[in-house]
Amino acid sequence: MAQNNKIPVLMYHEVIGEMELADKLSYRMTPGYFMPIEKFETQVKLLADRDYKGIDFSSLPEKGDDGKYGIITFDDGWAGNFSRALPVLKKYGFKAVFFITVGFIGSEGYMGWGEVNKLLAEGMSIQSHGMTHRPLQTLGAKDILYELQESKRIIEKQTGQKVSAFSFPHGSFDDKILDSAARSGYRVVCSSELRPSYISSFNGRFSVIGRITMNSEIEHHTFIKLINFDRKVVFKEQFIKSSKNILKRTIGINNYRKLYRKYFNIETPDEIQ
Repeated sequence: MAQNNKIPVLMYHEVIGEMELADKLSYRMTPGYFMPIEKFETQVKLLADRDYKGIDFSSLPEKGDDGKYGIITFDDGWAGNFSRALPVLKKYGFKAVFFITVGFIGSEGYMGWGEVNKLLAEGMSIQSHGMTHRPLQTLGAKDILYELQESKRIIEKQTGQKVSAFSFPHGSFDDKILDSAARSGYRVVCSSELRPSYISSFNGRFSVIGRITMNSEIEHHTFIKLINFDRKVVFKEQFIKSSKNILKRTIGINNYRKLYRKYFNIETPDEIQ
């Protein structure tokens, strides 16, 4: 496989049933991040039909491999990741990476450790999304290390498997946080920035990986353009993300989160951005 071939890395959150309403849990998350199972299966099938193979960060192809690869990731640890997403992934022979927020595990709407370990037994990858889902840039150095290191320790204790990847809650990080993540033993960290990844993006070194944010409003033709990194579609998504980042820097992350919760009628501080 050529070293300049792009590897789409997709970021999902929850997968809901065909007739299920997400109203009872929507106060926790942007409504668009509840992905209907029929749309999720269609997207995985679109990948399979185009000869993509689903891999995780520990099973990257070797130099010279001419296959096509994609990485499916899930943030937070929602219950539907196990009950709905897993059967679809197994049906099409895809691996996926599940970034879990340790403090959410076992609470309403989220997986328990039993489900987490069953995902692992099915060949899935379990990695860290922190302890509390707080944006790291709002925390002091001690709390940042707590989010990075304690979540890693607990997941490794509960699963018996090494944790080497971290997904930043709210996409919040800076150079000091990257340094802390590297010193905490992570080899891969994932953001919510849309940028392509390559085999050479990893190469055994500490890597910051961008992802394609998936939501229920993405139509099939747009999905295909996103995984192919169509310039116009990518530019549009990057422009939207850049505008949000400018607003965050201008008014501060906490004020941005307040506006975000008000706009989406989210009643708790545990929303996902």
